[in-house]
Amino acid sequence: MRNTNINEVLFPVELENIYLENINTPLKNFRAVVGEVDNEKRIFSVVTKSYNLVTNEKALEIGKQSLQELLKISNLDSFEVFNVIAPLTKSYVHIDVIHKDYKMNIYRQEVYLPFFRITNSYNKTKSFKIDIGFCRELCDNGFIFEASTIQIKFNHNSQDINVQGISSILSRAHFNRMKEDFENHLKSIDEIQIDKKYFIALIIKILKLDFNFDSKNQKAKSLALRKFGEFMWDISEISRKYIAEFGETGYALFNTITDYSSNVDKDNLVRKNQINRNQTVVGEWLKDFSRLVREDKLIMKDYLKDHEKYLQYSISDNN
Repeated sequence: MRNTNINEVLFPVELENIYLENINTPLKNFRAVVGEVDNEKRIFSVVTKSYNLVTNEKALEIGKQSLQELLKISNLDSFEVFNVIAPLTKSYVHIDVIHKDYKMNIYRQEVYLPFFRITNSYNKTKSFKIDIGFCRELCDNGFIFEASTIQIKFNHNSQDINVQGISSILSRAHFNRMKEDFENHLKSIDEIQIDKKYFIALIIKILKLDFNFDSKNQKAKSLALRKFGEFMWDISEISRKYIAEFGETGYALFNTITDYSSNVDKDNLVRKNQINRNQTVVGEWLKDFSRLVREDKLIMKDYLKDHEKYLQYSISDNN
């Protein structure tokens, strides 16, 4: 489920000098990124003197102001945190920000909310970055839209992380084209019928999953079978729900995948850490799949040729 507790990632962080043992003079060209998490001091990384520390608090503020500028809304207080995705170490974070009153009626008159996903890290694994996503208001299903084509990204050695720099990359005209593209993609996949017998293989392909059934290592094979069983239990229940609502269509498939990617129990650390990845690959798939449908080039046998072993598994009619 969504986590809106932003305070858990707004802990104090600063750059501290580094000393070698028995030497009182700090190293000239290096600093440590140090934070206080749960009343415990934690060293996240060692950085050069040119490193520009962007705290999560500052990243959140820049993200809110950038979304405010994009949506042309005057009141910054109307923006709220929609989701916080972070590992237990708190070494990086993805923060989703929405405007609670900015809603879009998309295809079928479905209500979607645009959001900014703000990415920041203290361990040098991720640059400061903003991605644009959409979430279905009714059920909080979300995904990142065309992440590969939008580069709102600044490394931590840059000194120009600001609203003006972000606004120069993403204009209102660009955003409006994205909304139009999104609606066209949904219309395309909604109009195609997809037999539910293909759902399992399709979802595994779309999310780029791999279950190592063929391993000669019995322990690895047992683990793969257990993970596949858990996957089947979760995805079958979700699929039946959307097939009942939308029929055996591409739109039911889309909602199944975004639900599975977005709504994760807080104790499921593996899937929780994959939320950003899964929501991003869904956005990539939506664009490519809708193009195949519009161009009448979707031949399911060819599309799933590398996933034939999963075609024996299908969604049952059991409730």
